[in-house]
Amino acid sequence: MLSAVTWFGAIIVIFDKLGKRDKIVFPIYLKYLLAFILYTIVSDYLLVGKTITIKYIYSNYLLSGFLAALMVENIKVSASFIKKASFLCLLFLLFAFFVIIYQQTINSFFLVNTNSLNTMSDLEGLDEIQKRLPSIYSWSSLMDLNYGFIGIATLIISKYMKENKSNYNVIALIAMTLIFSFLTRGRWMMINALLLLLMYFIFKGVNIKNIFVYGLLSFFVFIAMVQSLEFFNVPVTKIIDERILENNKGSIEEKSAGSRIFAFAVFGKLFPEHPIFGKGLLHSFGGQSKDFELVHALGGRSSQIHVGYLTLLYYYGIVGALPFLLFLYHLLKKLLKEAKQSQFYGAFFVFIGFALSNWTLVNFTIFYYGLTLAIVYHNFYFEKYKFDFKKA
Repeated sequence: MLSAVTWFGAIIVIFDKLGKRDKIVFPIYLKYLLAFILYTIVSDYLLVGKTITIKYIYSNYLLSGFLAALMVENIKVSASFIKKASFLCLLFLLFAFFVIIYQQTINSFFLVNTNSLNTMSDLEGLDEIQKRLPSIYSWSSLMDLNYGFIGIATLIISKYMKENKSNYNVIALIAMTLIFSFLTRGRWMMINALLLLLMYFIFKGVNIKNIFVYGLLSFFVFIAMVQSLEFFNVPVTKIIDERILENNKGSIEEKSAGSRIFAFAVFGKLFPEHPIFGKGLLHSFGGQSKDFELVHALGGRSSQIHVGYLTLLYYYGIVGALPFLLFLYHLLKKLLKEAKQSQFYGAFFVFIGFALSNWTLVNFTIFYYGLTLAIVYHNFYFEKYKFDFKKA
């Protein structure tokens, strides 16, 4: 349904611009993303043997993500829209935060979609330390824990810093996001949440005085966070020891890092057989995989090649992976260059989080509301900068 709405919206925006004889904005990063998507479709048809139907097209989240980005690149939003959107986003963040607090302290199944197999596998039969709390995101996608909650928090915090809002508001939001990521138990989400601190330091300026002042402030905020969590009987030490550091497990092979090391071993064994065009996306997680060689190589130790960039090369080869990597490069280059002018770094750090996440999971689509909103916010502040610059 969301894909259908996105297709409809993109078609309206494009035809509206064509009707007005306006130039369609088509940044170079989207050209590379489109090239990657077209390659995946050809790969699915030739290597995997999929039938390219209308359903295949509108349920293709790679394509939906491209259309969402193309649509928002070709619209302009007002300051009033950003203000209202930010208010709603803040309410949403607070609601999701208090839900995960309730799940941690009272009932871990509160507001959980019990029909979500991924969510239930992260909750049922696990002790309190290993449970991965979903907050409200079992109803959309567990990826929204990061691209949604942390992504939106990054945008709001960046907005507050740019507009010189109270430092207490910024610190409170950073602390809330760090606590949220900690309660999810997801290491990759914790890493992305820590990017907020890096964004904060960059915005404040890196010098000896600021490093000392804000470093000391971060230390006291961290102590306050730990004390607050322990007040609500959250086993902070055990989560760090057993979930994050996995000190209760023996060898490296038993730890999460072992699955990533194993991914490199499997990749090194199989990739040389199809290095140019890739093997194709034959592997399936919900049903019977058609990639018997990969299943045999994994040997039950992992469900996949657990590093996104290695999976990218394995599925699509050098020819297919190159446009995706160029998409990321040009997107991040554009966002950083324009952020230095507008002083709005939120979108850049949101997509840095997207790029980093593919070192620990496999996800190539940008079809998430947090990523789409990041482009909207970035373009608004960059257009505002250009307007103010001309007026000056």
